[in-house]
Parts: sequence; C-alpha cells; structure tokens
Amino acid sequence: MGWLYVLALKSNHKTLHKDVINTFKLKNAPIESTYQTNEKNRNRLEKRTYSLVTNKEDLNFINQNNKWTNLKGIVEVKSKRQIIGEEPKLETRYYITSLTNIKHISNAIRSHWGIENKLHRSLDVSFREDDSRARNGNSAANLSTLRRITINLIRQDKSKGSIKVKRTKAAFDTKFRDKLLFQGN
Repeated sequence: MGWLYVLALKSNHKTLHKDVINTFKLKNAPIESTYQTNEKNRNRLEKRTYSLVTNKEDLNFINQNNKWTNLKGIVEVKSKRQIIGEEPKLETRYYITSLTNIKHISNAIRSHWGIENKLHRSLDVSFREDDSRARNGNSAANLSTLRRITINLIRQDKSKGSIKVKRTKAAFDTKFRDKLLFQGN
C-alpha cells in the first residue's frame, strides 16, 4: 500500500510547486473532484474549495523523477476569509497526495493546521519562541528542535501543572528533571 501523505508545497520545492501551479492554471488539468467547506468562527467566515487532479499524464509530468512514491493526486485549496466589516482575503495553496478521497484530503489538511497552531501557541507561551533572537547558522532550527523535544517530554509527565510551571521546576529540581528525561527507565 505504501505511505499515505498530504504534503504542502511551498518555496522549499520550487520546481514542484511551480509545476503543480502550472498544471492547475495553464494546463487546465481535468479536476477529478471538488469539495467545499464553510466555517463561521466568532466574527470570521471562511470558505474553502478543494480541487483534486488525479490524471496520470499530469501526475507523470509532475513526478518526472519518480521522487514521490504512491503519488495519486495534486490538490489546490482556495480559501476566502472574511472578517465581518473587512475586505475578504483570498489565498491559494497547493499539495501533493497519495490519497484519492477529497474529503479525507480536506480533513488531513485541516487537522495539520490545528496541530500546528496548537504547538506554535504552546511554544510561544511556554518558551517565548517568537521572541527568540537566534539567527546565526543553524541556531534557530537547533533551538526549535530542542524546544519541541522538551515540550514533548513535559507533556508525557502526568503530574499537575502547566508546561511553563513544569519547565521552571525542571530547571531547579534535578530529580524532577531526571524524571522527565528518563521516564520509563
């Protein structure tokens, strides 16, 4: 069966990103299926339209070097966000996927953002990650990795207290820190 994936395309995959955009925009690839969601949160309305292309010819063009095992489709997501009283904001994002069910694809995309937003908030509240001034070489990436490891170790601890409280406790209490580091040993 292989891996199941829905991967966002950004500037880190310039050629692939460009090829997918061109497939939707220039080639007018046949869209296999579409799915639309509408959400209302407080004073914000958001409409998302998911479009899936599974045409083998288009996928072979995109996957020229067969780098993407089990590639079954490319996805375009058009979002229209409107905060009441403001101009609507339009955004288009692109994905590659091994899935062929558009509803499953939309759920995977939405789930990812929920997890990402929750983790980012935790990192910013507990570690003030957004205020970090680390910029040289790999320092920002290295510190970010250490923060994620730390937050995961703290979350595994079942005792009471917030992440921030447990982090402070681990800084001053070597037994607690050892408990976090060597859980299960």
